[in-house]
Amino acid sequence: MANKAAWVTEKQAYPMKVGDAPMPEPKENQITIRVRAVAINPVDWVMQAAGALLEKYPSITGCDAAGEVTSVGSAVTHFNVGDRVAGCVDHDGDALGQGTFQLYCNVIETLAGKIPDAVSFTDACVLPIGMCTACTGLFEKSTLGLPLPQLQPKPNGKVLVVWGGSSSVGSCAIQAAKAAGFEVAATAGAHNLEFCKSIGADYAFDYKSDTLVEDVVAALKGKDSAGIFNAVMGEETYIKCAEIASQLGGTQIMSSVLPPSMPYEKPLPGGVKLAYNFCYELKGTEVGPAIWHQWVPAALANGTLECKPEAYVVGQGLEKIQEAVDAWKNGASARKYVVEIP
Repeated sequence: MANKAAWVTEKQAYPMKVGDAPMPEPKENQITIRVRAVAINPVDWVMQAAGALLEKYPSITGCDAAGEVTSVGSAVTHFNVGDRVAGCVDHDGDALGQGTFQLYCNVIETLAGKIPDAVSFTDACVLPIGMCTACTGLFEKSTLGLPLPQLQPKPNGKVLVVWGGSSSVGSCAIQAAKAAGFEVAATAGAHNLEFCKSIGADYAFDYKSDTLVEDVVAALKGKDSAGIFNAVMGEETYIKCAEIASQLGGTQIMSSVLPPSMPYEKPLPGGVKLAYNFCYELKGTEVGPAIWHQWVPAALANGTLECKPEAYVVGQGLEKIQEAVDAWKNGASARKYVVEIP
């Protein structure tokens, strides 16, 4: 076996260059997968164009992948060679940024899940980092601390507001929250409101509406609020989310995708607490295995979890990854750019 990768050769280098790469060997808690499809995320552009998060060059970026397991670390118990999986890489502490934009990559066992034969690699690769981010924000004790999703959820009488429901993270949050027994009220662009409802949202509101806060509060008045999950960065969204939370009562926490390294320090309306959400937190808690080893594979198999937003295939081969990253910069409404790797 030989490995190749789409390399970022130096800080802010453009375009990526496809070339030989070392064959990864899994650490004790990792699996190596033969990548068959990768999905593009905002951080991929940030790493390349802004030169952020990477310590040394040349480097391999990319977060999401799906493929077959080719090797397992000595402490791995959940996977075997040949398993079909989807997972996201953890760049933390890896100076080379051993990401998914290569033929073979390593994934920590708790950040990967098996995928049924009926689900393609192309579809499955849209889930990993979005699901990790959503589930960290919803279920970790440091964030909203909600009960974990179930295959046969029972309604708990509470409602969760998801801001940015048509995004990759928001799509996962809606589905995970529904599986945990919550009603969900989502915000999105007007053209994506039906999409949010199609994946489980009970209410959908146009985030551009001048009366959004009033509309959400009026629709949910009298319901027990479980808090706010915000899948979109930005001061305006923080303020509006906090206004909704403070007026609804109930849990006065907004769980946001904003990572701890970029804190928002201004006071929020009503004294609402901002709980930071960094996607890899669940790799070392009970939430990771509960999501990736128990719920996700079974929910994909029985159809209660969908691979959303929909995969939009830019092309095939490592040479197409730069084109896909560039496409993301032009917008990705209710879809996720994907490159298949034959």
